[in-house]
Amino acid sequence: MTMQYLYPLVLVVSLMAPHTRPAVAFRTEVGPAEDPTTCISFEVQHKDSLTGCRQFLANQSSRAILVSRAESLIYDMAQTHRFLSDRLTQDSSALAKLWHGSKLGSSKSDRSFFEGAVQSLPEVFEILSQPAKEIRSKLPAGSMPIVAEVWNRGTTATFLGEAGLPLVAGEYDMPLRSNKHRGSVKAQGNVHVSLEVAMSEIRECQGRDAEAFGLKCKHIAVTAKCTGAVGLRTGSAPKPYCKFRMKKNALTPSVKETGDVGEHSDATSATFPDTSSFFEWEEFAVQPLRKDETDPTPPVNTYVPWTLDELTVPEQGHAMSYYLAKEVFLNKEKCSRANLQWICRAIDQFGTLTIDRQSMDRLKRKAESEAKDVLNEDRQEMNVEDAGSALLEDAQWTYTESPIIIAAVVGAQHGARGGSLGGGGLGGFFVTDDEKPGPGTWLFVAVLLVVCICSAL
Repeated sequence: MTMQYLYPLVLVVSLMAPHTRPAVAFRTEVGPAEDPTTCISFEVQHKDSLTGCRQFLANQSSRAILVSRAESLIYDMAQTHRFLSDRLTQDSSALAKLWHGSKLGSSKSDRSFFEGAVQSLPEVFEILSQPAKEIRSKLPAGSMPIVAEVWNRGTTATFLGEAGLPLVAGEYDMPLRSNKHRGSVKAQGNVHVSLEVAMSEIRECQGRDAEAFGLKCKHIAVTAKCTGAVGLRTGSAPKPYCKFRMKKNALTPSVKETGDVGEHSDATSATFPDTSSFFEWEEFAVQPLRKDETDPTPPVNTYVPWTLDELTVPEQGHAMSYYLAKEVFLNKEKCSRANLQWICRAIDQFGTLTIDRQSMDRLKRKAESEAKDVLNEDRQEMNVEDAGSALLEDAQWTYTESPIIIAAVVGAQHGARGGSLGGGGLGGFFVTDDEKPGPGTWLFVAVLLVVCICSAL
């Protein structure tokens, strides 16, 4: 795959409306440039000079620190996207959306560092260019379709840890991982999971708007069973139990199945009841990622399901961000408001990877403004001389219902994996010209959309 830069995956997100909280501007921390743990920028300050993070690229130990920092940002972003897309729905309260949505935030220095790291460190770009199942040791449990969680039942349930599994049959003995969004207890121990997976051959989709986007489908059936856990941190009243979260794809929330309290439990281990969770659905299929754009187009019978384990981290982030913007924060009624129509149009363009530079520049300008200025700017724009033509443009846009746009989003990612759009997935989708943003800009757009939506609501 051709090396192309991606915009940072973690951005400052001010999700509180101007009238509910004091304006929050982007933070601009400055750290000492001589330290690989705090340097911010990879930019070349002076010709033929090494400054900022660039001065540490040649030193193996310092370079490892830079890679580790970037991996931590990727990990945190992926974990947060999964949590939010599972936790929030259209019916969630405004307070819940604002409170949990704010977890997308990070500092401007993190964004600057990550952008440079992707351009300067092939090790980081490689992580973003592979299906999640091939690098799951570097990713949170939520990057996999199936998450096995272990909790301890008490007056309030205590989260003990989680493990992510791909859609591959087998017996898994997985280390439990912490998740700051679910609990503060540091995870320890292992959970044992038995997984049966059956997938059909590629077939025509049943009752889905797929033909227009060149999509086929696969039928998937999964039987999951937690058999036991060891090395737990349950405390003095051990009542551990297992819970599965199955996320069928990146545009739907997870389905939960909670098991009974383990048998023969003590403070550190448990044997869970002999019960299984069964999940069955039809999923779109897309062509597998190619290692190089010059590789031949893979035949249809090799297509893979559009599930989290087959997607790259950027593909996951693209779809989950679209879900949050389209399904959680906005709806048809809100998109009928004059000051939100341009955002709603941009969301649909973002979902199908067709957002233009004008929309991108507008999103960036608004997101980097203080929240209190966003609505004032909207009002001023509505009063300029060309407001009539702007309103006419808005009137030509119509709200797209979810069942159709889901196929369009999958179709866009499918197209971005091959053909004239390149063989490396979304990392190389955009070309730099006068009409479209530069390579990978859609990652940057993802959170800009949420910034603008919540500033204007």
